[in-house]
Amino acid sequence: MLLKKGEAKIVTESSDILEEFSFIANKNNKKITPSLNERQKNIYDHLLQEVLFFDEILEKTSLSISELTGEISMMEMQSIIQKNREGKYEIF
Repeated sequence: MLLKKGEAKIVTESSDILEEFSFIANKNNKKITPSLNERQKNIYDHLLQEVLFFDEILEKTSLSISELTGEISMMEMQSIIQKNREGKYEIF
């Protein structure tokens, strides 16, 4: 009944679950790439290059403080990025 209503999905492999929670697994399941909006992708791309302080991300992305704070918070909650002991952000 839930399938008919569109309230449930069939899960046949682990990537089905990851996809549902906004993660996309490649065919070999070697790497999981998060599904990101444009702002998050901008942040993520910079953090792929180097570990950065908040102010450095702010300067490189040209986002406002409130936009960057919101996106970083969402990415931290989704375990995409984390703040290290030095206070810099890095890919999780």
